[in-house]
Amino acid sequence: MRWLRPATLFVLLSISAISAFAVPDTLWSARITTVGNPAIYDAMTHSSADFIVVGETNPGLTNSRLLIARISSGGDVQWTRTFRGSARMIANSCVELPNGDVVAAGSSGNDLLLMAISSEGDSLWSRVYGTGGATVANDVALLRNGNLAVVGAGLGTGGIHSDLLLLFCDTGLDTLWTRSIGGSNVDIGYRITERHDRTLIVGGSSKSNGAGDFDLWLVHTDSVGTLLSSAFDGTAGPDNCYDLSDGDSVIYWGGKTTSGSNNLAYLAKAGEFGDSLFVRSYSHGGAEDQIRGILARRTGGAILTGWSGISWNSRLCWVFAIDSRGDVVWEWAHGPAASGLYGAIEVPSGGLLAYGQVSESNTRKGYVLRLIFSEISGFVMDAASGGPVMGAIVSIIGANQHAVTDSNGAYKIRVANGTYDVGVSGACFSRDTLHGVVVEPDSIAHADFDVLRPQYFNEMTSLNAMVQNEAVTSIPLVIANSGAGAMEVGITAQAINPPGTWLSVVPDTALIAAGDSTVFQVLVAPDTTNDSRYEFDGQLVVRTNSCPGESDIIPVMVQVLNAHNAPAILPASFSLTAYPNPFNATTVLEFTVPSTAWVTLSVFDIAGRIVTVLTEKSYAPGLHKLDFAAGDLPSGIYFAHIAVGDFKATQKIMLIK
Repeated sequence: MRWLRPATLFVLLSISAISAFAVPDTLWSARITTVGNPAIYDAMTHSSADFIVVGETNPGLTNSRLLIARISSGGDVQWTRTFRGSARMIANSCVELPNGDVVAAGSSGNDLLLMAISSEGDSLWSRVYGTGGATVANDVALLRNGNLAVVGAGLGTGGIHSDLLLLFCDTGLDTLWTRSIGGSNVDIGYRITERHDRTLIVGGSSKSNGAGDFDLWLVHTDSVGTLLSSAFDGTAGPDNCYDLSDGDSVIYWGGKTTSGSNNLAYLAKAGEFGDSLFVRSYSHGGAEDQIRGILARRTGGAILTGWSGISWNSRLCWVFAIDSRGDVVWEWAHGPAASGLYGAIEVPSGGLLAYGQVSESNTRKGYVLRLIFSEISGFVMDAASGGPVMGAIVSIIGANQHAVTDSNGAYKIRVANGTYDVGVSGACFSRDTLHGVVVEPDSIAHADFDVLRPQYFNEMTSLNAMVQNEAVTSIPLVIANSGAGAMEVGITAQAINPPGTWLSVVPDTALIAAGDSTVFQVLVAPDTTNDSRYEFDGQLVVRTNSCPGESDIIPVMVQVLNAHNAPAILPASFSLTAYPNPFNATTVLEFTVPSTAWVTLSVFDIAGRIVTVLTEKSYAPGLHKLDFAAGDLPSGIYFAHIAVGDFKATQKIMLIK
């Protein structure tokens, strides 16, 4: 492997109004509030699926305490702990041990600090390591051999400047060996990662390169910290490295570069053998722009986190993505002034967990932000016309997540990776569900709907009946669906004059398949004095998912007969029945009239067209029967309809050949 200082390619990219479908959405955010002005410097996903975050309570102050908190996968802060020393105490990094305990790495005063903490936040033990001067741990990693690798800075050769410090210890925090790597000036290690071949890559900043100020520094060692090679990238001004991300075949590392009084986000990319692929500077238009977190992506490119603003107190949280060439794909800046992100980690369930500090109501708080990139998206289209359906509601079944389609029928729902059932609903079309929609981490799953429209059909414009007093009379109401999609029906019975419970309907809801119908029984149960004839008025409100007109009002007019004065041998009300039903060739239509009346009995098909008129004449009170012979009619659903004055009734009949 060869690591050389490459010729620098310096490109300044100004980011403005860049957006694409991959811009993240916030799943949740959490605040860590405790004494001081807490900031979060590192985070990890615990084996419990919760998150552990670490930092300090008062950045830069001698009374600052080490801070650690646990946050549930849903964003609830489970607990917060602070630990105080005789001087400033800080955690810059954390890692989980095989037994579920956590090691926080940082400093206590002028000593490097490693502290073991239980998953419930209890301090188990701690170790401090000194070099005779200011010593700090900036990162800790769990190696494949089960030991810990720590990188930071300590007093170097001659005791006049700091060197990059490597410390290796077991999980009991007992030192195995240390290494000091540096030159004639200040050298600092910020991030360490183990490669697939068990060698180590360290990202840091070096003043020993000979350029006169800090440069980005990439260090390659063997598994026991012996220096193999190193590479530098930088400008004439100071360049600081705060993070690196190793994609095995490529390495990204960077932080900031200073030009005059302006800080710009600064990033370098190297190949597997240390060859420089590019060095770029990025700006969101501010004078205080920095990269603090770098995540190489499986699909190429990287996601970068930090802050941007015209000054330290006006900076905003900043996240942006680049492709493999370093070109900006999207960027996202948010938050109140004096806020920033110190990094981000990938979450196994997809997306990122970003962390840092936010300023709200003149109070600075630790800030944790769950970002997701995965989504379910698609279109809702009318199956009949092929056109888009606007205003449809697309929902994740069992979750409080939904989206409304736009004028193109398009929708988008951000979700974590997993398997989902996705449903669509709305006016004028049938509900539909797509089961088992699989969303991979940080990917897009497409779920398109072709929806069908139902069509409401009811030949009855009103219900008119003569019924007995103090008795329940059932009047059939046939509602048909002549459309292509399932129709949802809900009926509300409203007793108007007199008010009360004398009017009801069963069932009051139904799902009617395309080309089918349902018979609802309208129940009339008047109760009044038995000395006269009374009129009862009400209405049925029918609501459906059929358009145009999602509701229909059917007036109900009832005449109540005196049960004691009515002739016992005469029927007390109009009725219409059919038997057999379903039928093969012929069915008998039986109807009753309580008094002499003109009767029209007709048969209609499912589309509402008249098939035949069986009778149209006056009938005496009593029971009457007529045969209906289907002849050459095709199998299907038909409706027998009787009209006697203001009374009308319909009976569904089914012909099966």
